[in-house]
Amino acid sequence: MATPGPSPNLFWIYGPFVADPEGGPVIDQQKAYLLDAIKPCPRAGCEDSPTEPEFMFLFNDDPIPALWMPCLSDPEGADCHAALFADLGPAVTPVPSGVITFGNSYDKTTLLIDEPRTKFKRADREICWSANFSEPVGAASLRWILARAGSGGTETLKFREDIDISNPEFDLFANCTNVTYLLDNKAGTYVMRYLRKETVLAEGTFKLVP
Repeated sequence: MATPGPSPNLFWIYGPFVADPEGGPVIDQQKAYLLDAIKPCPRAGCEDSPTEPEFMFLFNDDPIPALWMPCLSDPEGADCHAALFADLGPAVTPVPSGVITFGNSYDKTTLLIDEPRTKFKRADREICWSANFSEPVGAASLRWILARAGSGGTETLKFREDIDISNPEFDLFANCTNVTYLLDNKAGTYVMRYLRKETVLAEGTFKLVP
């Protein structure tokens, strides 16, 4: 029976590892056991991205790090508990909740924009963004909108699409597309939003210039 672990990146299954004499090399069985226990892809969009470096040992010939060895024998013990709470990844600059950040590319592991910017040329074929939702999606779909900002706070809707969400627990989303095409390649200031019905989960502003 699977139960959520203490980190949003990790889920744990109870029961110590037991080698199967007919199951092939023991280390392969151990890695398969840990792979069932560790889920390194909790974010929207990361299913097709490279595996986070901390978990590459599960897919290559590297030995199992000592950090995880206690989890094979006593998954409910103190040493395994310490591994689950360990900081497995490099520190990243947090993105404010509810904010959409823009750029030319995003990190396929963290889903964060590599070099944030807010101004793009109309000739740019692709714009990328990372939306850090103010709370988990909590729904099967969200509405994605693009609007042109006018004077006095007015807005003109330019594009709207309902997108399916595979996991309602997702709170971070990244994508790239030809946004200038959706905006008729016109210069101006634009607003991007993600909404769950009437609730705005994230928004950001960017400019298209000649």
